[in-house]
Amino acid sequence: MWLNNHLNNMKKLQYHCHILIYLVLALFLISCAPFFFFSSTKTSVEPPSLPNAKLGQPYYATITINSYPGPVIPRLFRYEITPTNSGLDLKVLDTEAVHPYNDFKLEGVPIVTGEIILRIYGSTFGTMEVGQDFDKTYTIKVEDADER
Repeated sequence: MWLNNHLNNMKKLQYHCHILIYLVLALFLISCAPFFFFSSTKTSVEPPSLPNAKLGQPYYATITINSYPGPVIPRLFRYEITPTNSGLDLKVLDTEAVHPYNDFKLEGVPIVTGEIILRIYGSTFGTMEVGQDFDKTYTIKVEDADER
């Protein structure tokens, strides 16, 4: 009799352990689902386009890199302005910011007509996810100051 009760108790305990293991496993898988199915956030460069410029007149625009999952890696950030003697330059907006390579200002006085091409590219730090690359090209049309 005692042995029978003991075996029944062991079976109940085994059953409850299995239920507990399945419950913990299910909760773990549910908590990981967003990383596999809903991780659609991408690094973006804003604004989508920059305003046109006038020859010989001051130009100013801001650019923000909405980085995901972490901030921009400074040593991997690059930019190219074509033509190189356009009169415009890209600078960090606030060098004292926590993540200074996420906000920039494009400023100067255009000294060439036609198009100025700005390309910015780089990578972001990873956190629980792998960092992302970004690459954005802007075309700024420079018109004579007389044109309307």
